[in-house]
Amino acid sequence: MESAEVIVLYLFDDYELSEQDFSLSRRGERMSVEPKALRVLFLLVAAPGTLLEKKTILGTVWKDTFVEESTLTRAIAILRKQLGDDPKAPKYIETVPTLGYRFIAQVRTADPSSPASNEVREHDEPEAIAAEELPKAGGGESTLAMSHSARYAPRRIWIYGLAVGLCMTAIVFFTRQARNEMPRLSTKSTLVLADFINTTGEAVFDDALRQGMIVQLEQSPVIRLASEAQIRKTLGLMGMKLDSPLPPELGREICQRIGGDAVLEGSVARLGNEYILGLRARRCSTGEELDAEQIQVKRKEDVLQALGEMAAKFRARIGESRASIDQLDIPLPEATTSSLDALKDFSQATRLFNSRGSRAAIPLLMHAAELDPQFAVAYVWLGRMYADLGEEVPATQATQKAYELRNRASDRERFLIDVSYDLLVSGNLARGKETCEAWEQMYPRD
Repeated sequence: MESAEVIVLYLFDDYELSEQDFSLSRRGERMSVEPKALRVLFLLVAAPGTLLEKKTILGTVWKDTFVEESTLTRAIAILRKQLGDDPKAPKYIETVPTLGYRFIAQVRTADPSSPASNEVREHDEPEAIAAEELPKAGGGESTLAMSHSARYAPRRIWIYGLAVGLCMTAIVFFTRQARNEMPRLSTKSTLVLADFINTTGEAVFDDALRQGMIVQLEQSPVIRLASEAQIRKTLGLMGMKLDSPLPPELGREICQRIGGDAVLEGSVARLGNEYILGLRARRCSTGEELDAEQIQVKRKEDVLQALGEMAAKFRARIGESRASIDQLDIPLPEATTSSLDALKDFSQATRLFNSRGSRAAIPLLMHAAELDPQFAVAYVWLGRMYADLGEEVPATQATQKAYELRNRASDRERFLIDVSYDLLVSGNLARGKETCEAWEQMYPRD
């Protein structure tokens, strides 16, 4: 004898989300919500506190139709309007930049078909609840589709749908790979790194994470990363300020203009007291997602270390050899700097140099060195700025300091320091030439 399907009523604040009626009500009054948007809400509410990736939602709700991400964005906007939710200070639906969405309000469930039972369950442990309610093998219906006109939408259908969405996403991905319809990124791909989207409200992450990722990716001898000079030159040709921010949309446009392959979009978000770092690659020409990853860390102090781990994994996924990564992967805190504030100042200084010249960059470079007296690259850049201005004494002093700290630098940064030292301090031009040749041999794309 088959057990009866449990029809679930979800309760949050003044709202009721009914599977039985496939409806959303507030204080007993039924609300008019577009069916697809309502299905998105069912997915989110059924897994409170859990990040649902965009591709998972799209593959579940629109599983028979190809739609752009903008369709999901529109559905989320509809839901927020109905719920009176503010995307900047969400009470119900939280956006995790570049990744997906999470329902953050407390959710209770009840069985409206059982008048004898007024039990209400609070979803304090969504993973445990989801595991408890997954269907067991060997029983139940085999139908996975959910009819648009169906009056009943039992909870297990949504769980099935979520699983189907994940499976279909994987199937489509690997099928396209086999047909060469979606070539992977490779070491031959030219990449543009956009600014990280920072939704934490902590200004220290502005600029710092992008600069940190640049340092990590530039340790690779095979990655083709568009240079800052190339990016700023393109901004000028577009009639924009050379020190303009570089959000993902603008990064993608620049990528297209320089004939690049993909734009890298980073993000940092808060989850309680923890941080989520994301990195996604999109094809410049179509916006198609080619690669995605996220890492969660418990403390702000762990963010730079996690950034390095994310960069190393990305290098491996695009085809760099394990031996190369192991040899040329010095963690950011051990090489460049362990200070987010110093890294932020350094990043802003390089932008000022590209837009306004050497003198404008000096104050920020000096401040970066004050924040982290072991910041070797800040000193070598400071020496270069003074040399550009013809100020020999401070140029020599800063470069000497960088050379003394050269063990606190990555291999690529060390080449820069050694060459600068021979040009500005020792005057050993022959050794400087040999260093340049070794630099070119290890990093032929520089």
